[in-house]
Amino acid sequence: MTGTKGKLLFFAFFVSVILNLAIHHFYTSEFFASSPVEIIVQTKEASAVTSSQEDLSSSSSFNAFGVPPEGAAPNLPSLEVVEEDEKVTWIRKRHGYGGQGDQKHLGGFTDIDPDGISPALWADMMEYFGVKSILDVGCGRSFSTTWFHMQGVKAQCVEGSNDALQKNLLLKLVSNETKGDENLMKKYFVPHDFARGPWWPEQTVDALWSVEFLEHVGRNYQENYLPAFKKAAFLFVTHSEWGGWHHTEVHATDWWINRLEMYGFRYSDSLTKRARGKAVDERKKGIPFPVPVGKKDKYKGFHLIHTLMVFINPAVASLPQHAHLLAEGGCYDDSNVHCGDEKNVNSKIVNTPLPDDFRPIPFKEDKHIEWEEFIKENVLKAE
Repeated sequence: MTGTKGKLLFFAFFVSVILNLAIHHFYTSEFFASSPVEIIVQTKEASAVTSSQEDLSSSSSFNAFGVPPEGAAPNLPSLEVVEEDEKVTWIRKRHGYGGQGDQKHLGGFTDIDPDGISPALWADMMEYFGVKSILDVGCGRSFSTTWFHMQGVKAQCVEGSNDALQKNLLLKLVSNETKGDENLMKKYFVPHDFARGPWWPEQTVDALWSVEFLEHVGRNYQENYLPAFKKAAFLFVTHSEWGGWHHTEVHATDWWINRLEMYGFRYSDSLTKRARGKAVDERKKGIPFPVPVGKKDKYKGFHLIHTLMVFINPAVASLPQHAHLLAEGGCYDDSNVHCGDEKNVNSKIVNTPLPDDFRPIPFKEDKHIEWEEFIKENVLKAE
């Protein structure tokens, strides 16, 4: 019995070793050696190549709520409508919405909307927040990204509307550089429909700007734009509290705060108040708007004053390449100044100067005036 029992134990041990080796080989094969993001990117790329018309909508296997996705995702341009329903066309024209030739869920932009524009806030995003790179999600005609680009900020926008692509001001501004090359154009403008699948930029950015976009995308597609949000250190986003073109997610501010905090973003009440305050101050000054739209002949910033929310994304804000953010001067010289700029001679001798790459991009008034002139030349004034 002892000999038989010993043989059985040896056989069991031998089988256990073989099974462990097999399992180890299975999980260390080429497929499982890839990261989850690599697998997703490979899958999406293969799907896009197999059929450009295939609907690559949200996938439950995509984790949009973890760390920022690595690398870049292939963009999925919207599918053009050959013949739009007459009723849809009539509704677009009646309310002044762009989107001719787009699917019904796209094209909720107007020729220009003063309520989402605030150069005073944008300047503070540069000088106080320290923004040097920005992604505009749902950029429409690119008024904001054009302004940031002209100020020296690295700016890129993503938009689903083909109509907006044809009317895009940023692409017109950089046309001498891009010369119609699609790959070069994507450096500035990425055509992507978030109803077809996820997209995110290759590199992280200091800030994401998304004005009057959230309400246009149903929650069943939110996991498609959240990876792009996850690539930004700061989020500057607004939402609508009433109806409009394809407004499928109309909620109060608290709902959006809770929704985005569920995904790891941290709402900042103090930064939100600061950002809204800049738009309020600008409005009080009654500064003329370059292209009057009806009675809106001043910088109003209505959306920014009432529903703007500022979130911090710790997963990106904590990275070394974003250590320059929150760029307020750290040396005191009657007021806060950047170390090295003190008027007090003794302080300037003792204090360590702040390196240039930690200093913010200064607002340039001449470039702002140039932007206003560019807007005037390229947008028809409302009668």
